[in-house]
Amino acid sequence: LTSAYDMALVLRAALAMPRFVAYDRMPTATLPAQPGILDARTLQNQNAYLFAHVPGALVAKTGFTDAAQHTFAGAFEQGGRRLGVILLRAQRYPLDQWQQAQRLADWGFALPAGDQVGTLVAPRPADPAPPARSSPRPAAAAPGRDPVTGHTWWPAGGGVAVVLALAAAWTLRERRSGRRARLPAPGQVGR
Repeated sequence: LTSAYDMALVLRAALAMPRFVAYDRMPTATLPAQPGILDARTLQNQNAYLFAHVPGALVAKTGFTDAAQHTFAGAFEQGGRRLGVILLRAQRYPLDQWQQAQRLADWGFALPAGDQVGTLVAPRPADPAPPARSSPRPAAAAPGRDPVTGHTWWPAGGGVAVVLALAAAWTLRERRSGRRARLPAPGQVGR
């Protein structure tokens, strides 16, 4: 699950990546042929209409799933102002998502320059690099050890296996002796 706010944070992060912006704005892309499997295919960017008809359109991503319905995340820039529009559970009629987004952006740009529709939290600074290790990492980690952290992971799984083995052995012993393990009747526990 997500929210429009969460998607706006993702949109802002995407806008900070020039490669993402360049890829998003490509009008077409060609997938090379896979001999004996697939001929070369040219894909059309569905956002080409948005970029051709909406002044200041920067990036846009549409999507659809049964649960989320139609979605749209896009950014627009005019007069030095940048606005993001997120649509979740949208419908395409009477207007397609890009047209709905354009109207919202137009409304936002029509507000006085000092007014804000909303603000997003500041990006969190990147985590500092972990301290350098004083000794080199062994070429191969010992079995049951995470090669990065060195933590042992098998005791939890091993503990479960031991419990299951003990339960199986106890059940087998009870069957061989002819006794059956019985659970106490309701109300008999603690008597």
